Amino acid sequence: MGLEFEPDYKAFIASNPTLFPQSPSTLPNNSTLTQVGKKFKFPQIWRSNIAVDVELPWSMIFTAEAMYSKDINAVQQININLSDPTGTLFGPDNVCSGQTALLPSCQHCQCSYGAEKYQEGYQYSLTAMLTKNFSKGLSGMFAYTYTESKDISANPGSSAYSAYSSNTSIGSLNDPEMSYSLFSTPHKLIGSVSYKIEYAKHFATTLSLVYQGYQTGRWTYTIPMT
Repeated sequence: MGLEFEPDYKAFIASNPTLFPQSPSTLPNNSTLTQVGKKFKFPQIWRSNIAVDVELPWSMIFTAEAMYSKDINAVQQININLSDPTGTLFGPDNVCSGQTALLPSCQHCQCSYGAEKYQEGYQYSLTAMLTKNFSKGLSGMFAYTYTESKDISANPGSSAYSAYSSNTSIGSLNDPEMSYSLFSTPHKLIGSVSYKIEYAKHFATTLSLVYQGYQTGRWTYTIPMT
């Protein structure tokens, strides 16, 4: 049987000593510790959009849509066991270097990560679409979307460790600058042609040919730093 819900979390912890040890113990090798900041808030965004459909001659419809999103509370991972950088690498980018572990005696954990919040990120997209219905069940559409998305961290991972280490920054990953989101798709094209076949008075089958093209990737190069 699974665990039953217990509204008193202290009683729940005390009743499950195997899941929640009551005394300190040694961490397994390569473990990671994660701490949630006292001012942490769950992710929250503001999103607004507006759209319009315009009926054109020759059975065509033009659609335009604009969408804007603003991060109110977004999540960032930091390594609280890492010192401030003491220098930069040679080159025009001023890549930080010289960061060391504040607690090098912690031999059984890779790093200690903290979850923080920030509010600087934003995203917006603009879409234009043209659809046309031809005769005898033939129809088609074509759309273009431009998107710009910037954030401090896209949290590209399934845990605090991977979300931190997979992020990119010219400076320290503990203080990354706002930049293009890893998941941003700046240009996207979609087109389709469909043919609808009606038969037996109550049934229909639609055959479609769809094209989708988009641009991915924002980086010229990355350097893994350990």
